[in-house]
Amino acid sequence: VAWRNNTFSLHVHVGVNGADRAIAVCDRLRELLPELLTISASSPFVDGRDSGLASARTQLFTRMFPRCGIPEPFGDWRGYADFIEFLKDTNSVIESTQLWWSVRPHHSYGTVEVRVCDAQPTAEGSSALAGLIVACVAQARQTCVSFSRSGVFSQTRASYGGGVGARRARRSDMALRLLVVVP
Repeated sequence: VAWRNNTFSLHVHVGVNGADRAIAVCDRLRELLPELLTISASSPFVDGRDSGLASARTQLFTRMFPRCGIPEPFGDWRGYADFIEFLKDTNSVIESTQLWWSVRPHHSYGTVEVRVCDAQPTAEGSSALAGLIVACVAQARQTCVSFSRSGVFSQTRASYGGGVGARRARRSDMALRLLVVVP
């Protein structure tokens, strides 16, 4: 499995003060993850062939490893901590970094870690995407509004869409939509 997981993603850590606020930010960002994936999509190839997906990485990773994708909302740190303890008690994980969700609080760094995006082919693209994510976290931190699961689009839905050629046509449209979605 490890040899097959030849995928590369961009992880962005943004400091958030307070455990409950970090969970509220994660809950809020769930709504934006499909758009962030779509904007960043840059992995259409699998084994040298066009997969027909703008982000084949997402499909490969979520199918090979458990505890991936968009997490359920937790509401507060207690709900999150209880879930982690449940996973430990059932021998599903040894510690929290074995949760490879698209967004998660990072205990060691005191950050919210956004992990949904494909790695970018240029440093400029990575910097721009990191800046957008920081802005999204800052906005979510200001509002700290929790959203229900019903408002979240499927992460896999965002990764579909015509492979190499289709990705570019939608990128600017999705960026505009993302700016509208963030209240």
